[in-house]
Amino acid sequence: MASASSGGTTSSLTSETIPATQNPALELRKSSADTDFNAVGDVLTYTFEIENTGNITLTNDFEVVDNKIGRFVCFSGNLTATAPGNIQSCTATYTVTQADIDAGEVTNDAFAEHPRTSSPPDFVTIPAIQTPELTLAKNALTANYAAVGDVLSYEFDVLNSGNTTITFPIEVTDSRIPNVSCPALPAGGLAPNATLTCTGTDTVTQADIDDG
Repeated sequence: MASASSGGTTSSLTSETIPATQNPALELRKSSADTDFNAVGDVLTYTFEIENTGNITLTNDFEVVDNKIGRFVCFSGNLTATAPGNIQSCTATYTVTQADIDAGEVTNDAFAEHPRTSSPPDFVTIPAIQTPELTLAKNALTANYAAVGDVLSYEFDVLNSGNTTITFPIEVTDSRIPNVSCPALPAGGLAPNATLTCTGTDTVTQADIDDG
């Protein structure tokens, strides 16, 4: 506001308004110190850095929207006003599921959100250590035999002793039983620590009796 005066004469007040060009902007940088995982229940910790890259001070809550972790308040600008160039950070965790191990990695992206603006997304990929493994236990269901032609029955318990879900059909190869029968896998596959039981029979020969 300004006025002019000369002698005893003063002009009326006048003003001119020049609007500011406000450019609210954020940048999110997501990182993790975890380099891999191998078990259901492993906890992955992420750090989220939010920088005010615009030209105005921002208040209100700064939230992070993560496709794995969900939405959460990273920090509150009501407590500390965030000026241009200011960086604030927070951490959040994600718990590994069986689906993550089967997929071979956890890739999740996130962006920062404020009532006046939001950031471009950033993502982190953490690989899984996959250890597929099967353990076989063979059990005879017949106690003994005495004659040629006796039929001996067996069960084959196939344990998924690895950390990934088995989705391909399971086959058992036996030196004396050409056709071991294995049922179809459960819906969704054979999960870790689950067992599939196969069956087979063998017919006694004279050589078997002679061998004892």
